Parts: sequence; structure tokens; C-alpha cells
Amino acid sequence: EYVTRGQIKSAECNYRWSQGRRIIWLAGFRWIEWNETATVNYAFENPDPFGDGAIQSRVGNDLYGGQLGCRLRLWDLGKWQVGGVGKAGAYGNTAFQRTIVAGGLPPQPTIGATADDMAFFGEVGVNSTLWLTRRLAWRAGYNFFWLEGVATAAQQLPLGSFGTATASINTSGSVFLQGFSTGI
Repeated sequence: EYVTRGQIKSAECNYRWSQGRRIIWLAGFRWIEWNETATVNYAFENPDPFGDGAIQSRVGNDLYGGQLGCRLRLWDLGKWQVGGVGKAGAYGNTAFQRTIVAGGLPPQPTIGATADDMAFFGEVGVNSTLWLTRRLAWRAGYNFFWLEGVATAAQQLPLGSFGTATASINTSGSVFLQGFSTGI
């Protein structure tokens, strides 16, 4: 059985300038955190001599860097607006991985590694904004995120490294995420 979980966090600070009423250019700094865990649960038909167990790989990526982007106002009905956004940037990535074996025989040590590398992050989305007051709005949308040059949990399962207590980290992974967003 193979189970994976991921979590993304992001914060950004941008300088904005308008080109007419429909285009807003963005330049700024962004932080992104991508964490993922992959667990492989295994069971032998004949559990002797090794028994059942699990291999778990945990990775974390902290990306810091500059980005450029644009917001487009596609439709404006006063209190209700529809727009699009696109942003991309190059980032420094501080990544780690920890891989453990639970259960089974013989016991295995936890192995791990870290790396500092370059990564890419891109964002594209469509959103709708409803202004509730002059200063308060509700926004809902659909977004796509692309991370390139990151450690992913599936790439960190170096089964041949167990027993030697050495490991490396692979930061050549890609992650594509999509989903709804909302906020006030």
C-alpha cells in the first residue's frame, strides 16, 4: 500500500503598478514551503523472518526568491469583478529528506540528507471578487501551481541505502497542484 500527503504554504509581498484599468504588474518576494510524506506499508505472505512493516519518506522544501507577474481584470461590473493572475519566479531551495523503516527485521537506521539548490515556482489562476464594502471583498477562484526542482517523497525511497546509513537527496522533482481558493 502506498500513501502520500502533501502540504503547501506561501506568503508574498509585491510592488504593484497599473497599466490602465485592466492590467496590474507585480514584482516582489515570495516564500513557499512544500512538505510531503510518502508511506509504503508492506506485508509478506509468509512474514518469517522479516515481518510486516512500513517505509516512510518525509521531505521539506523551503523556497525563497523573487517573482514577476500580472493581474488582469477581465470583467468589471463595479462591485463584482472577474480576473486572472499569472506569477513566476526563480527561488533558492533548502530541502531535506528523512527516510525510516518501521517494523520488520533487521532494524534499520533513519537516513536523511539536505541540499541547497535552485527551483522554479509558477502560478496561474482565475478569480471572482465581490466587494462587500469599500475596503472588504470576498474572493473565490481556481488556481494552478507548478513547482520544479524540488524534493518529492517518492524520489527519496533509496531502498539500496538501508544498512549503509547513507543517503542522498534528489531535488529534480516536479509538483503540479490545482484547486479552489477563497478568502476575505
